[in-house]
Amino acid sequence: MIKFINTGLKGGSSLTTKPDIEKKFLVDPSKLPADFAEYLHCNIRYVYLTRPEDSIQVRLRAQIHRNKALFLLATKIGSGIKRTKTECLINSEAFYKFYRDNQNISLVKERFMIEYQGVMIEVDIYDYMPDKPFSEMKITAKIELGSEDQLNDMNLPSWIKREVTNDIRYSNIRIAEFGFPTEEVET
Repeated sequence: MIKFINTGLKGGSSLTTKPDIEKKFLVDPSKLPADFAEYLHCNIRYVYLTRPEDSIQVRLRAQIHRNKALFLLATKIGSGIKRTKTECLINSEAFYKFYRDNQNISLVKERFMIEYQGVMIEVDIYDYMPDKPFSEMKITAKIELGSEDQLNDMNLPSWIKREVTNDIRYSNIRIAEFGFPTEEVET
């Protein structure tokens, strides 16, 4: 059962709808900060209710940090750097009902939060294991932006390899269904 809540929007709406402007990058694990494992991080689990080829993406998300969890239903419309995202809270039972159904596409990753030059960078590790060297992991970074040109004057950290925002193989729904791309193709 989906549990809607008042999010504080005008009119008491239970949904939040906003532009979702973000860029995604591949990460060179050998250049991550030495104390990277100590950064704030959480476990994220997605269940996709649509397929990669659908024009709208519908997913459930659990974000778990130190035994506390947040469960969301989200839709995303569009592709590339700018999309429209709508979210609402759901209860854990709704999430796990779909998560356990092996007919749905699911994805698990560990997300680390790194503040860099006043911007929060979300570093996602798709095959995270605490005792595994970072050099053996599949890692991307995502930067949520206020505008499409926000990064124009920013020097990115040295561990950012290249942008993959418009390479659909690196979208989470594609990674969930087909796995992390095994070869890099320049876009």
